Amino acid sequence: GDASRTMVICTYPEALAEKVAEESELRAATLKIARGDKVSVDKLAERLVAMGFVRDDFVWAPGQYSVRGGIVDIFSYGDIHPYRIDLFGDEVDSIRRFEISSQLSSEKLSEIAVIPDLNAAADAARVSLAAFVGRDAAFWFYDPDFVLRKVNDVRRRTLADLEQPERIDTLMTSRSGLLADLAQSRLFMLRNSLPERPASVEVRF
Repeated sequence: GDASRTMVICTYPEALAEKVAEESELRAATLKIARGDKVSVDKLAERLVAMGFVRDDFVWAPGQYSVRGGIVDIFSYGDIHPYRIDLFGDEVDSIRRFEISSQLSSEKLSEIAVIPDLNAAADAARVSLAAFVGRDAAFWFYDPDFVLRKVNDVRRRTLADLEQPERIDTLMTSRSGLLADLAQSRLFMLRNSLPERPASVEVRF
């Protein structure tokens, strides 16, 4: 594909163990706002409340929004900084990220995606990260057996702490589940440690 559009995700076993929202559910729950969009402050606030956001005087944590005149601040669950939306009448005039501590805006944005807390919905459909990114993704492991053993360890610890143990398959994947979701994907392993799927090609350095 286009090298400029290549995405690299660096993650760790505990994060791989947790299931994420299906792409269709994520798209349906996401609010996209672009510069030039027609929307009133009231309608925007109404949509944010419906998404589970809570109004506050100042935003300092994901899931919060504030309104001051034609300025709406939103802290999405999909970014580490909140957004500041400046409305001119019923039109989005500018969108910026800003620092919580200084309240100073940083770069201008042409479009944002506001994501709610998808973990709040108990009946939400979830899949492993491997299933979410799809078979076209390539997975690089230092020691895949270690990673998958850790995934099962995290699952066991979570199961022991759950008030509703029957929800474990909704929340967490497993070694066998991840292997099934990785079946059509390419694996690159520094250590050829996976008994269920040994390397078919070896590159010596």
